[in-house]
Amino acid sequence: MTPAEQFFFDNAGYSYDPEAETPEQGRAKCAQRLAEAEEEADRRGWWVEWTDDGEEDGAPRWCALLRDSGSAVLNSLGGIDVCAGPYARVVAAEMAADELQEKADRLARQISLIRATADVLLTPEQEQVKELTGFTMGHLQALRHIQQRAELCRKAQK
Repeated sequence: MTPAEQFFFDNAGYSYDPEAETPEQGRAKCAQRLAEAEEEADRRGWWVEWTDDGEEDGAPRWCALLRDSGSAVLNSLGGIDVCAGPYARVVAAEMAADELQEKADRLARQISLIRATADVLLTPEQEQVKELTGFTMGHLQALRHIQQRAELCRKAQK
């Protein structure tokens, strides 16, 4: 386990599928996910700004704003009672993991839409190729286009 994974193993919450894993396996998987999200957020220049979110029952509350390298807000979470120490690092990693998952889900939806659109536009010959291979040249071209866009986005984030 890396030092970052150990930190999240010791300090973050976790979930697990009792049908497929032990609590310890689920805890390790969640720690790895948060360590990877933290590393990716650092690579992209993402950071968390903590702002005052008022009071609740006489105790201060904080709002965490996940910002990209250009200071645009990517994600936010309010009503947090601690904005320092290990918990702040866990919150930042959780927000980064959520944002990365949202980006992955958005990309998957775009790929699905492209595939559906390509299927509608198939010629009889392309339909036969699709039946034989499961894929079309249009799919490959669309995926290449998405990969190129993703690479441009990664370069722009640096």
